Formats: sequence, C-alpha cells, structure tokens
Amino acid sequence: MVTLDWINKPEHRWPTFISNRVKMINQKTSAHCWHHVRSKDNPADLISRGVTTKKLSSSSIWWSGPSFLQEHQQPWMPEPARILTTTTEIDEPAREIPDQAGTFLLDRFSSFGKLQRVVAYMLRFINNCRDKHQRALVSERLSVCELDAAQVQIIKITQQRYFDQGIKNIRKNGCVANNSSLVTLHPFLDDNGLLRVGGRIQAAGVTYDQKHPLVLPSKCSVTQLIATDTHRKNLHVGPQGLLYAMRLKYWPIHGKQLARQVVHRCITCFKNKPKPLHQIMGQVPDVRLNPGRPFQVCGVDFGDPFIIKENFVRTQKTLKVYVALFICLSTRAVHIELVSGLSSECFIAALRRFSSQRGRSSIIHCDNGTNFVGTKNELDAIAAKFDAEVSPNIKSFCAAEGIEWKFIPPRAPNFGGIWEAGIKSVKHHMKRVLGTKIPTYEEMLTLLKQIEGCLNSRPISPMSTDPDDTSPLTPGHFLIGGPIIALPDKNVSETPANRLTRFEEIQKTVQLFWKRWRAEYLNNLQQRTKAMASNQPNLLVGQLCLIKDDNLPPLTWITGRVVKVHPGPDGLVRVATLRTKNGELKRCISKLCLLPLEEYGGGSM
Repeated sequence: MVTLDWINKPEHRWPTFISNRVKMINQKTSAHCWHHVRSKDNPADLISRGVTTKKLSSSSIWWSGPSFLQEHQQPWMPEPARILTTTTEIDEPAREIPDQAGTFLLDRFSSFGKLQRVVAYMLRFINNCRDKHQRALVSERLSVCELDAAQVQIIKITQQRYFDQGIKNIRKNGCVANNSSLVTLHPFLDDNGLLRVGGRIQAAGVTYDQKHPLVLPSKCSVTQLIATDTHRKNLHVGPQGLLYAMRLKYWPIHGKQLARQVVHRCITCFKNKPKPLHQIMGQVPDVRLNPGRPFQVCGVDFGDPFIIKENFVRTQKTLKVYVALFICLSTRAVHIELVSGLSSECFIAALRRFSSQRGRSSIIHCDNGTNFVGTKNELDAIAAKFDAEVSPNIKSFCAAEGIEWKFIPPRAPNFGGIWEAGIKSVKHHMKRVLGTKIPTYEEMLTLLKQIEGCLNSRPISPMSTDPDDTSPLTPGHFLIGGPIIALPDKNVSETPANRLTRFEEIQKTVQLFWKRWRAEYLNNLQQRTKAMASNQPNLLVGQLCLIKDDNLPPLTWITGRVVKVHPGPDGLVRVATLRTKNGELKRCISKLCLLPLEEYGGGSM
C-alpha cells in the first residue's frame, strides 16, 4: 500500500532513492495498472513468512493461485486505500500516542531502553507530520529531550492503564478514594499529567523526583523493565539496593517484592551464585537391607594416590600407588588392596586377590571411572569368547559364578556415599600415621591391613544400654565372629570334648549376629537427614540448567536442556540426561542448577 501511494504521487515529493525508482516505474508503466494484493491472497507470503511442508502441501492458494484471478477483472481491481504519508494531507495529527497502540507496544519489548527509543521515534514521526511549514525533517540521532518525552508518554499510558479511576478522582475531587491502594501515598498530578507521590518530605534538600517519585503499578511489564534496567545499571545490586535506586525517581507498589523478583530472575546473578537442585532422600537399596554372605554385594572405589619408595635407600626413586577399597553393602565390612596404577589390568589383579580372600561377589557397584569401565568391557569380551567356544554345560556353570556390574550416574559421589565414607576413613588414618614420611611397599601394605582391621572393628550400631552387653556389633562379627582387633580367646585345647560348643551353637551365634543386625543397625537407616527430608518439585523435560563443574568457576559452567529424566522407585527424579553443545550428558540433580526462567515457572518466588 505504501508503494502504491509512492507511484500515485509526484516523484519530486519523495527522497532521492524512492524518487528515482518511482520515476522509472511511471516512465515504463501507467500508475492505474498497479493494484494491491492482500496478504491472504498472496502465495509468496507463505514462503517469505515461513510455513511447514504439511500446510504447504494442502494449501490451495499455493497450488491453484488466488481465487480472484479466476474472476472477472472488475471485482478484483478496487481503488487502492489512501495512504496518509505526506504532510499536506494531514489536518489534525495526534499529539500523543493512542492508548490502544501504547498498550500494545508496552508488552512487546524486553528492554526499557529499546521501548523508550521506539516510542521516541514514533513521537518524532508525529511531530514531523504535524508541522506543515517545516522545511527540513528531523532525522538525526535521538536527543535527550526526545527520550525524556518518550519516557513521559510511556509512564502516562502505564498509569492510565492501571490507575485510571484514581486519576479521575484526583482531577474531580483532588484526592483518591479512601479505599484506594494509593491513599497512603497522597498522590497528585504534575504538569505533564503524571501521577506522583505527595509524601511528607517536601522540606528535604533532595531532587524533585526523589521528593515526589512517579507511581508505578506492581504487576506491569513497564515496571519490570524499569526495575531490570536499574538493576543492570547499578551493577547487579541486591534487592535492598535496587529498591533504594528505583525510589530516587519511581515509587513501585509492593517494591520489596518486585526487587526480590528481579534479582531472583537475573541470569547473571544466578550464574555467579547458582543453587544446585536437591531431592528428598530415596529408599535404601534392597541389597543393604537383606542378610547375606559378607561381600556378596559390595561397592568399590579408588582412593587418592600415595607416594612410596622401593627400599630404605634415601636416594631411591619414589612411586605412586593407589588404594582400592571393597566394602560390603550389608555389613559395612571393608577390604583394602594396594594397587600400582589406575589401569584395567591393575584393577583386575586387585579384584582377583579380593575374590580369592573374601569370595566372589555377585554384584559390584562402582562409579564411572575409566578403569572400572575398562574392566567391565574386558570381562565382557572374555565372557563373549566363552559363549562362542565353551560347551553349554560349562557356560551354565560360569554364568552361575558371574559378576554383575552396576554403575552410578557420572559425577554423582552421593550415590556411592557408603564407599566414599570408607575412603574418607582410610585417608583419615593414613594421614595421621604417615604424616610426611614416605613408606616402602611393605610398610604401606602393612599399614593398610592394620587400617582394615580397625575399620572392621568399628561399631555399626549404637552401644547397647544393657550392662551385660559389652561388645557392640561390628563388621568383624560377620567375618571372624568378633572384632578384628579384639584380644584372642582363651585356649580350650585341653577342655574335654563334652564341654565344647557344638556346631549348631556356632550357627546359632551367627544367626544371633544377624538378629542384632536387624534390631540395632537396620533401624538406624530409617531416618533422613534434615537437609533432604522434604519433597521438591521434579525436574521436567525441557527445563534449562547450569551443569556444575567443580574445576571451573560458576560463570563458565555450560548450559544444558533436559531431554530425559530418570525417576527412582518412588517416582522422584534424581538423575537427568541433558543436551549440551558438547553432546548429551547424564548427571544427578545435585550437579544441576535450574535457571530462573519464566517460561516454565522458574522465576516464581
């Protein structure tokens, strides 16, 4: 429609760029040959504005053209609408932006500065059209006066939108109604028709804006934009400082709540101090609640490297060794092995030594360390070779003695807290015994076995209040029938056979240990810690999170979008898969920080 108006007017009235092209069109064609095609009748709009292939395949206008082409020429050639773009055809231009257009504009921008500039350019256009005798139109950069006028216009439209009845009462009666939310502010209208706080500090030696700040509604997009802009200009100040900075010029209703919301939703502030998610503690796994042979189901983890030397020579080269800890999930008994490296071969050797001494485990839980994954892959390759070469009878025998591997989510040490606590206890004794001394291999191995005996002699339940019960239940009771570091029993080799304990009595003693285990230890697993005792909303697919990395500062943590959640047996989500710029990652929620975005309710207070 604008182009039609250009063609139907003399060329000299337009800028040079438009004038040259209009002149060329008028020389080669006639102005009355050009007509307007509405958007709904224009097939080109389907492609230029974007359309799915499904809609395009069923579009009649795309395959058959607009319907008016099949009609007589007269109905589809109406007179073009009149375009009021020249200054000579406008008699009474609007001096202000209409309320309907202003209301439409206020909710379309995410920055107050951009909204202010758009309104300033609209007012400039109106002013250029209003002055019929102006020879040169204003086209330079926006001035301070124009930006101030735009701000006045934005505030006026906002106040009329939310405080219309109060403004009418002030104009009619000089004050607002007694039941109005503005009555405590004693508002008045200034020379521009803006609603300001009357207040009680007229005698203060401060600026006029601080004495009588502009009143802003609480739930308004403009108020949110102004608060966000003030927050950024004041270098991401906190809620209290943000409220003080705003009240130098504005008085937002419910300002404290607004300031907290703006700071809470600020992505920059959140990235500097992210809050990881947490969920109520889950149910205790069944492998920890049912009796069984010690180390039948166990967990394994590697400890920090330690430095040893080969012999007592002072100048001897030092070596780095590691500690492999196997812990029974039901009895909490530990087995420690000294490992020379973190390779799969070293761990397989440690696993063989452990199985030869404690018996083969049916299930082993571990983290996602590369040595554990490599071991599983290598054992799987051996099993596949057996399946291809050994007879079915031998295969069924080997399957009965196989080991099932279970991995916890990556970078989720809280999922393996029982073996992490065991490693912590080992390092506790190692640091206090060794100090700065560098032991030899034999000294280190001896010390580790002594630490193993100490850990297997620790009580796993509170001491009984019975004065006759002097021995608390320890993991050693399930290994050798008593604490590892207990004094040796009395020699009964000379005692007559009829006075010795029978085999059934031994079995009864072992069963008594499990009875005490149920009564003293099992009940201690009921209670949850205070920090993880309340239900939290589940993480949802599509939510945006920061992925915590302990080796990087928070501002450099990568962002990921949740593509899959993994709820536990109780239906609560504690693990999620996220899509990042580096691919998909699987993390527990303690390593995720949910961004406070409004699209899924993340910014609610």
